[in-house]
Amino acid sequence: MRPAGALLILGACMAFAAVGTKQRSRRLQTLNGLDAALRLMEAEIEARAVTLPELAGFLSVRSSCGAARFFQLLSSSLDALGERPFYCLWTACVRQALPELKETERQTLNELGRSLGRYSLECQTRAIRLCRDRLRQEAAAARESFARDRRLIWGLSFACGAFLLILLL
Repeated sequence: MRPAGALLILGACMAFAAVGTKQRSRRLQTLNGLDAALRLMEAEIEARAVTLPELAGFLSVRSSCGAARFFQLLSSSLDALGERPFYCLWTACVRQALPELKETERQTLNELGRSLGRYSLECQTRAIRLCRDRLRQEAAAARESFARDRRLIWGLSFACGAFLLILLL
């Protein structure tokens, strides 16, 4: 009975490592998806000066990962655009659809939401570029720390599991 329990504890420690690395990987995928979506957003605003509901619908289909979730939610939320300002809808969608992002990353997206639809096309594209630059910096830091932290998480989880295994046997 003891060996089975010890192996279960070791398995639980390794599962903890798997969950931790999966969350970090998901955040990184979301940041990369947002970068691609914001690049498309910038191109569409510059080239065609599309409306925000049309843009949200377009990006919900063309985006990936968390960015697709965000723009799908935003597209469906825009029915309430007359009742609530765009910025409020944008902020609610950022909070609801992108929980894997850090607070600073969500704040960066919220700042972009304040600019969209309110200012000239040039100011909007500048705000998009600024948001993309900040998110790319966050993604680069996340990539760097992910490689380092992944080994650390797996190593500590294995060591903890092995320690508990030895302790229980």
